[in-house]
Amino acid sequence: MQEETLPFRPDFILLPILAPCLTVSMIVATIFLSNPTHGRSNKRTLPRYVKIALAIGWFAGLLAATISWVLYQTTISDSFVRLVGWSILGTATGLAEGLSWYYLDKEAIGQSKKKTLNRIKKATSLGLLAGIIAAVLVELIRIIVDLGGGEDPLGFIILGIALGICINFAANPTYKIALRAGEGFETIDPKKESSESLQRPKPRINHPELKFAPAKFERKNVIQEGLSIPLPKTLEKPIIIGSGKNAHIYLPGVPEETAELIIDEDGVKICPQQDNMVQIQGARLSDGAEEPLRHNQILTFYHETDEESSEDEKYYRFVFYNQFYEPRA
Repeated sequence: MQEETLPFRPDFILLPILAPCLTVSMIVATIFLSNPTHGRSNKRTLPRYVKIALAIGWFAGLLAATISWVLYQTTISDSFVRLVGWSILGTATGLAEGLSWYYLDKEAIGQSKKKTLNRIKKATSLGLLAGIIAAVLVELIRIIVDLGGGEDPLGFIILGIALGICINFAANPTYKIALRAGEGFETIDPKKESSESLQRPKPRINHPELKFAPAKFERKNVIQEGLSIPLPKTLEKPIIIGSGKNAHIYLPGVPEETAELIIDEDGVKICPQQDNMVQIQGARLSDGAEEPLRHNQILTFYHETDEESSEDEKYYRFVFYNQFYEPRA
């Protein structure tokens, strides 16, 4: 009598590939969306966190495949197996996201251990919730429509969407709104500064309610690439951006009063004080053209033209955030 051999499940190929794809894509999307103007910096930062995501994803995919294979040998329904497998995938993705930010916080931001550990717990539990949501939704759709064996592809699509939505809530905003300095600002190393560079005017903040986040990166209020300036929720008077003595955000080379930031209960608006010297995304603004700002918009402030360089060669860029999660990404 021949012994019955257990069938090979394609899950052992599919899940160890799918899970790392989910974890890596979540980390890549989070880092680049949080820091859209620093492409080269992101590429340098990314490998460390991709390795973490790959390791966790591969282990989770193998674990999910093994558990699914064992469950398929019982009388348990396919629906329950999918619920277990996708819950493991969701949990692993949330864990990878949480651990990646934990190590980033630990080496770059220096936030409290309690806060970073809470983020791991929150991201992991929300990842689990995303897996459950995907499995339940597929079963509800099956009641209405005959999927004809397409449960897994549909489920993976729903799982990806649910992960993106759920893990978005894992980050507790540090500040409500902020400007992050991007291209056009220097990264200053005090040990390598020459006497000439010390005398050269530098971009800086000059307002009692404006500070950098985190404060340990602050250096004589000098604005450097990658530093973020949290903005107050409301402010009676506008914040002046320009190169004049009264500028609250001083940018050498631009007109004396280039623009004003108006902050009130309705949000943040920018009001240029010069024609074609301020740009939002790809659109130049006219003098007095008040524009509301939205999350992740890139603001460009152009230098005044001179004989040595064209207008487009000199500028400062900020990214505006209305859901500011981390000081660095």
